[in-house]
Amino acid sequence: MPRGLNIIFSTADTQIVTLFQNVGLHSLRLGGGATLSDSGIDAQFTFQSALTNLQVIYQLPFDTIPDAVTIAQYIWTNYQSHNK
Repeated sequence: MPRGLNIIFSTADTQIVTLFQNVGLHSLRLGGGATLSDSGIDAQFTFQSALTNLQVIYQLPFDTIPDAVTIAQYIWTNYQSHNK
């Protein structure tokens, strides 16, 4: 992914917010080849707040278990109330 999640999923980008609202997307899958940094995760949850019907599914990098644990702990600690 050439751009970080904090750039792609920005609430300042009104066109992408409008696109998500108009298309009616209800889920977004992140991970796989994407690098999930703390700032990218923060930006994604801010973006998710703008789209109240959006559920995010994270695919963690299980090829490196310590990285997966770190990401999962960060999300759980900071965004537990967003998880269903």
